[in-house]
Amino acid sequence: IVAGPGSGKTRTIMARVKHLASRGVPLRKIVALTFSRKVALEMVKRDGTIGGERIVIKTFHSFGLSILRRFHKESNLMKDFMVVDQSKQLEIIRSILESGGQGRPPGPTSNSVVHGALSKQMTSQDAFKVLKWIMKKKGSGAEAKEFAHVEYGAIWERYEDVLHTQYNGVDFVDILSLVLKLLQTHPAILQDLKQRYQYYVVDEFQDVNN
Repeated sequence: IVAGPGSGKTRTIMARVKHLASRGVPLRKIVALTFSRKVALEMVKRDGTIGGERIVIKTFHSFGLSILRRFHKESNLMKDFMVVDQSKQLEIIRSILESGGQGRPPGPTSNSVVHGALSKQMTSQDAFKVLKWIMKKKGSGAEAKEFAHVEYGAIWERYEDVLHTQYNGVDFVDILSLVLKLLQTHPAILQDLKQRYQYYVVDEFQDVNN
């Protein structure tokens, strides 16, 4: 559904779910997706069950996370991988900056690139700026190796290494990008999900990117 704020998108979506249920579609075959955890909780509270059967209502990230948990091996993740929040991301970046990029895995980029970013005292605001840049690039589908020749790119490479090897973790951008990659490279998993869920109803669809 694509519509403006306050136009009744969520109400319409839940009416759609009830309509499908009235036609005999099992609720376990329907997934209601939204960007906001707040909206998801409101949907659960207001229309969480129909006829005693619970509706699958999730945010994009929680739904993606459930897929990664189930297919963690195929996604090259440990079973108990963690999702790091922004505070942990900033902690990782600050530690990289403070250490001067020590321990960065071998690659075409020299340590001078990392040290270039350390030529001034890095504050929390600076770390946030670096993180914002990394998340923007990751969100566009880019990879760290594509930016190895620039200051932030070298830090990005080290960030990914620390995130995965030291924390056994992924960040919120990883959740959706890893699921996309999983479905693109594993047709059997894509088919499994097609059989598991027949209908997807999406709230706030106007906010979906490419």
